[in-house]
Amino acid sequence: MSNYVPLRRNRRNEACKYCGRTNAVVCYEECKRMKPSDFKFFTGVTQDQFGIIYELCGGGEVCSVLKYRYSKKTPTRPIVSDFTARDRLFMTLIRLRRGIPMKDLSFVCGVSLGFASECVYTWIRVMSLTAQKLESAMCVSAVDRQENKPKCFKPFPNLRMIIDSTEFKVEQPGNFEQQAHSIPFHGVWYLMVTNIPDRVKIC
Repeated sequence: MSNYVPLRRNRRNEACKYCGRTNAVVCYEECKRMKPSDFKFFTGVTQDQFGIIYELCGGGEVCSVLKYRYSKKTPTRPIVSDFTARDRLFMTLIRLRRGIPMKDLSFVCGVSLGFASECVYTWIRVMSLTAQKLESAMCVSAVDRQENKPKCFKPFPNLRMIIDSTEFKVEQPGNFEQQAHSIPFHGVWYLMVTNIPDRVKIC
C-alpha cells in the first residue's frame, strides 16, 4: 500500500506526534514535512502548490464550513475536527494522483468509507468551481487577442488557440498488478499542446 499512500507509521493505534490522531496512519501535518519530490509523488503537487490550491479554494474561511452531505445545511460556524480541511484536500489529491481505492484510503486516513467518499466528491467539486472562475483569464476571447496577435495569425480573426496532440510510448512495469495502477494507458503517454498567440501551454 505504500506505493499508493505515504505511510508514515506502522500501526493505526500509534499516535501522530504532529496531529495527535491515533486512528490513522497518514495525515497532512506529518506528510507536509516530506521532501517536495516525495510529496509531489503522492499528491501531484508540492507543499507550496498545495497551499496555493487551498487558498484558491477559499482558505480556512471557506474550507472549514464546507457542506459534505447534500441533505444537511451548510455550516454557519467553522467545523472543529482533528481531521482538518487540509487533511481532506490532501486525501482527495492522493485519490486523484494515485488512484487508491476508497476503502483503502478511508482506512489509512482513519475515517469511514462513506465520509471519505463525501470528502473526495466535495473537494473535487470545489476545485472544479474554483477552476471555472479562472477560465476567463486562462482562455481569453478572440477579440482580446487581436492586439498582441502575431502576423501569422492575423488572417484568422476568430482564432483563440490551436490545439495539437502527440503520443509516445513509455516502459511498463513487469508486475501485472502494478501495470493495472500505472497512469499511462497501454504504455502510451498522450500530450496535448495548446498554442495561444502569445503563449504555449502543455497539458
